[in-house]
Amino acid sequence: MNLRWVLYIFIIVIIQFGNVYTQDQIKIDSLIRSLSEQDDKEEKVLNYYTIVFHLIKQNIDSALRFANEGLYLAKKLDYDYGIAQLHAAIGDINVVQNNLVLAMDNYQKSISYYVNAGIVNDLGKVYLVIGNIYFTQANYPAALEFYQKGLVITDSLNMTTVVHHFYNNLGELNTILNHYDDAIVNYKKALEINEDLNDSLAIALILTNLCNVYIILDDVATARNYLEKARKIYKGTSNKIGLHTVFTIMGDIEKNQDNCEDAIEHYKQAFNYLENIGSDYLGPKSILYADIYNRLGFCYLQLNQYFLAEQSLLKGYKIASETGLLDALTKITINLSDVYENTNKPARSLEFFKLFKQYSDSISKEENVKKITQLGMQFEFDKMMKERELEDLRYKQKQKRKELLYLSIIGGSILSLILLGMLLTCKG
Repeated sequence: MNLRWVLYIFIIVIIQFGNVYTQDQIKIDSLIRSLSEQDDKEEKVLNYYTIVFHLIKQNIDSALRFANEGLYLAKKLDYDYGIAQLHAAIGDINVVQNNLVLAMDNYQKSISYYVNAGIVNDLGKVYLVIGNIYFTQANYPAALEFYQKGLVITDSLNMTTVVHHFYNNLGELNTILNHYDDAIVNYKKALEINEDLNDSLAIALILTNLCNVYIILDDVATARNYLEKARKIYKGTSNKIGLHTVFTIMGDIEKNQDNCEDAIEHYKQAFNYLENIGSDYLGPKSILYADIYNRLGFCYLQLNQYFLAEQSLLKGYKIASETGLLDALTKITINLSDVYENTNKPARSLEFFKLFKQYSDSISKEENVKKITQLGMQFEFDKMMKERELEDLRYKQKQKRKELLYLSIIGGSILSLILLGMLLTCKG
């Protein structure tokens, strides 16, 4: 069911690229030429930043080169905001290259520089990305912590184009933890914001997430209704990653109804869209490939097509191992254990069962739920304290305005009396 990889569509394309001009507006070659002409060094650093986000979709190596050049200059100038921006840019490049460890390192560095520069809005965006990375690594307490931090910042600044991502991702988190009512509430908050923003692709994403919740709740009719709305949106935009998601969910619906042959056909269509995803998708495709191979492998296993199941699952296992995808590894290893048990290979079956136990223990839900409950309580407390601080601030400002008003009245009265006294003196 879980489609959290779709979060990556919004990590870079919407959050980061939303602040950069389109290719039609500014040409890369003219930006590069202007580097040698700029006298303002800080402006030059930001120019490097803009170049990186035009190049990241075309030439990742060149994007990294310009990012490093810009970062070198920013550090030389001791320009905190520029350093923060370029560390965040390098983090995005690392995500595209499937190197989440380096990405996390760069995002964490960007945080301290954003704080030094006093740039709060960009800080909220980085919290979202870090939360997403923790999410894909099944570190749900850490993901929740960063989502909460980011939501407080972006909501207080009324950054609706970012706030809806936090609600959507919190919905994903609620879904994984089986808090389905909370998931629906968060998804609908995100949906309402995007309907106001008229963001069709974001709407489609949330519709697919709502669909997933209703699949779990065994309300197939409602699930299909949400999914069809999403499919129409994606079809109209020719969005391959969105169509990949839709056909994956179609497969899930059939799989849950024990129609594994139909499910495989849908998964194959999803795989074809995945193969044809172009530069418009900047997330790590490894997550998508590992997941679809696991789904195909599971269905082949149910149909007793063990050779095809083994082939598919081993491909998924290789990808998930190389990129440290714990959640995928847990699912794939138990399926491989079943394949080898059914093909009379007890040693291999035991090997993968031990791996399954190792991976599943490391993402123990009970411990995560406990930590998340604690974090949730802390968040509510922090939120309450923040509201109290704001209320106190508003009260002090109100009192100050009253004092200024009284002072101005008293001052005016005194001035009037002085003038009156002077007038009477003159007459006398």
